[in-house]
Amino acid sequence: MLAVAENSLGNADLDRAKDYITKSKYLTMSDYSYRIDGIWNKISAKQEELAQQEEERKKEAVRKKEEAREREKQEAARAAKDRQSPNSGNSGSQNGQASVDKNEQQVLITATGSKYHNHKCGNGTYYPATLSEAKARGLTPCSKCYR
Repeated sequence: MLAVAENSLGNADLDRAKDYITKSKYLTMSDYSYRIDGIWNKISAKQEELAQQEEERKKEAVRKKEEAREREKQEAARAAKDRQSPNSGNSGSQNGQASVDKNEQQVLITATGSKYHNHKCGNGTYYPATLSEAKARGLTPCSKCYR
């Protein structure tokens, strides 16, 4: 049967088949280079996309840390303000609190630091606090202030 099919093909059919095979089956080097370049371009684009996503994740983490620091700073400022201003609605308990605070050692703290100080020690904004408040926040004594 194959012989019958081969005999029925004319020279024009054989030439077309030969051209088809030559063009489609055996690609030239430039065809391979073009395809490889296309693949490398896709890989590069994907790597760039992943790098941008990682950079965005890092920026988001930094932003969240800054927000947390700002909240701590605001809370410390609010606490310092509350300690400094008298509470008019609770004068009886305020007097009892004031006598406790007066007898307790006063220290200085920062909004984001991990130490408490007995004087301004370095740069930063310091807020007054009692020693028990500082310890309750998990702060430890500054090695320069408390030798």
